[in-house]
Amino acid sequence: MSMASFGQLSLPEYLEQNRDDQNLWLFLHIPKTAGSSLSTELSRELAPYRNIHIDYTRKDVGRPTQIQDAVDRFLADAKTTRFRSASGHITMQHATQIRGAISRTRAFTFLRDPVARVISDFRYQRTPLHPPYKEFIARFPRIEDYVTAPQSQDKMYRFLVGDRKTPLQQGLDRIGREFTFVGTVEKYPMSFNIIFRLFGRDVMPEQHKRATPKTEDNEVAETAELRKLILDVNKLDTGLYDHVSGLLKAREQEWTDLQAASKAA
Repeated sequence: MSMASFGQLSLPEYLEQNRDDQNLWLFLHIPKTAGSSLSTELSRELAPYRNIHIDYTRKDVGRPTQIQDAVDRFLADAKTTRFRSASGHITMQHATQIRGAISRTRAFTFLRDPVARVISDFRYQRTPLHPPYKEFIARFPRIEDYVTAPQSQDKMYRFLVGDRKTPLQQGLDRIGREFTFVGTVEKYPMSFNIIFRLFGRDVMPEQHKRATPKTEDNEVAETAELRKLILDVNKLDTGLYDHVSGLLKAREQEWTDLQAASKAA
């Protein structure tokens, strides 16, 4: 089954048909979508866990090669360790590679309001939490410079679909087939609980990690003009986010009823 069934079945039916804690649950962590907090709890609840991360100290190869190297290391270790969960800033291309090597892989991810995500991404990359932050500041002195750069646009859609050439409906159909679940930051408690119910654990979020600190270099005023600019160049992200938000809203009452039943049991 897949995320497509989330919009077709009742929530209890969807959970029953997709629940399995023996799979490898692979979290595609799109930058600035609360993934650090989720990964912390994922590692606690579903071990063995692997953070598929790149080595920022390496300057001899580019980021795409670094990510691929990290995926290759994970797959090599997976030959001797039966991982039950993993996460990383990897794309659907990498998830497909992992699924090809480990057939029990089930993918999930989280989205965030496009305006909030772009601003948060910009602010984060201008702090020491992001190792190459000095280079980032020099390259993008203003947030408008970052927003209008092609590599910053429709990042969520590109992570999950692969490119911006694929029409929105075709991309949504692919995501519906390839992902078991897609949540949102704005519906974080509900999304978190649903994905953990798929693991067989009725738990709510506890951790909050890596909140971006305020610095002199990362202050951003969210004006109407900035919001319009971000939305204008992130139409695929907006369409994707609105679609998933609608699916979650349609199941919100069912989830509330499940929570009430859990507390009463």
